[in-house]
Amino acid sequence: MSNIVSAQTGAGVGNNSNNVIWLDANALNLPNGTPVATFTDISGNGNSFNQIQSTKRPVINSTAVNGLPAAQFDGLDDVLNSGSIVALESANLTYFIVFQRSPLTLQHIIGSNYASSDKKWLTYSNNANNNLNSAHYSPTIKMTSFIDLGNSFIHFIPHTPASISQRNKGVLMGTTTGAYTVPTGHNKVTLGNVSYVTWQNVLKRIHRRGSYL
Repeated sequence: MSNIVSAQTGAGVGNNSNNVIWLDANALNLPNGTPVATFTDISGNGNSFNQIQSTKRPVINSTAVNGLPAAQFDGLDDVLNSGSIVALESANLTYFIVFQRSPLTLQHIIGSNYASSDKKWLTYSNNANNNLNSAHYSPTIKMTSFIDLGNSFIHFIPHTPASISQRNKGVLMGTTTGAYTVPTGHNKVTLGNVSYVTWQNVLKRIHRRGSYL
């Protein structure tokens, strides 16, 4: 798993002035099966994710996705949380995810919590179908979905003041028009969730603005 939160950069890599979070499972350099208590942010901004309860920590799978390491969640109660990140109080947000999940399962992949909105934006699937859903609440839900059979892929989700979109390996899978109001009082970003998660993530990038294609 890797994670970046950032502003727009031309090449999609950036630095600590525009990448707010960057988590990289490979950079953890942990042996297979090691529980992840702290997923260190390598953006330079110190926005690491943590889990103090030992029974709720994902573990390293050293060859999880295309032979690369990932943080693997158990689908029951494994979860990692960030602290408050003021930079995410923005009208523009984009995140990239490379992951592999189990088909036809209820899975919370990533979500957010603000004082102004308990679940402002999130990406998830459910056990009724193989749709991968991304949504935001401003204050009513706006959502875009596409069919994902559980293959590992690069998933890209931009939230803008006017819409929410999803791309799979650069291909636009859906766009929904809907105002995205600026959230306030950021509390945390959640990877995985109680009763929701069975997913593996090699690369996650979150950006305050823009798309990297």
